[in-house]
Amino acid sequence: MVLLSASLALPFSRLLLRPLRPIVESLHTLAEGDFSRRINVVNNDEIGRVAKDINNLAQRLEEIDSSRKTWLANISHELRTPLAVMRGELEAMLDGIRELNQENVGSAHQEVLHLQRLVDDLYQLASSEIGNHDVAQMSYQKQELDFVGLVEEELVRFQPLLDKAGLSFKYTNHIDKQSDESWLKGDASRLSQLIHNLMNNSIKYTSSPGMLVADLVIKHDVIIFTLTDSAPSVKAQELDKIFDHLYRAEQSRNRSTGGSGLGLAICKTIAENHGGELSAQLSDLGGIKMTLCLPR
Repeated sequence: MVLLSASLALPFSRLLLRPLRPIVESLHTLAEGDFSRRINVVNNDEIGRVAKDINNLAQRLEEIDSSRKTWLANISHELRTPLAVMRGELEAMLDGIRELNQENVGSAHQEVLHLQRLVDDLYQLASSEIGNHDVAQMSYQKQELDFVGLVEEELVRFQPLLDKAGLSFKYTNHIDKQSDESWLKGDASRLSQLIHNLMNNSIKYTSSPGMLVADLVIKHDVIIFTLTDSAPSVKAQELDKIFDHLYRAEQSRNRSTGGSGLGLAICKTIAENHGGELSAQLSDLGGIKMTLCLPR
């Protein structure tokens, strides 16, 4: 009976373990860091569903690994550029090629400021994405505030820049300032930073002569701020990507503008940390329409 049982069990065990072998091999390759392998799913039983889940996991890990490599490459490029320029200017002054005067030192100082802005943006973005950890808690100090008043204060500050850039600006407020509708709970400095980044981004990437249109309205207990600019725009398939870290659309978002590529990523994170949402669409003016929704 023992010999008979063994002779029957061996082929049955091989038959039962056969569909598990690709799964085991795929898990081994995932553990070794190879996320490209996929399992050929034949059946829709429990083993087939496990195989599908492993394929989805492998695809997700592959996307995360690719995003991480892109992120590191972009960070390295952004940090290397101002450092290389600053090093070249300082070495030229040390070698006597350039005169050591206030103008040349000021040029190197501008590169230091650019580098500091980039590092600050990276720190703020990382702090915002940490969640409920200590750094993020220190970064958000929420209290009741008048959002309409906050927005209008920020918009007034940009009028000189709008005039200098040759852009016209129109602002419409549909919310009664005397009511409580314009109040919400949030961090005033972070929300000011959000509006500042949106305005700065639109001014930076709008060709002159151009136009910016801002609008404030409340619908279903949600305050909606929209900012629309004129050409140039981006491709429709790039709209979701403009909130990615260090992403620049080919047509208009380039390094000659001096941006770090983190402004919109920070804006989206601030909106989400206030329970809101920031989205982008193509505008009727030929540019981009940014829509910020914040719950009261």
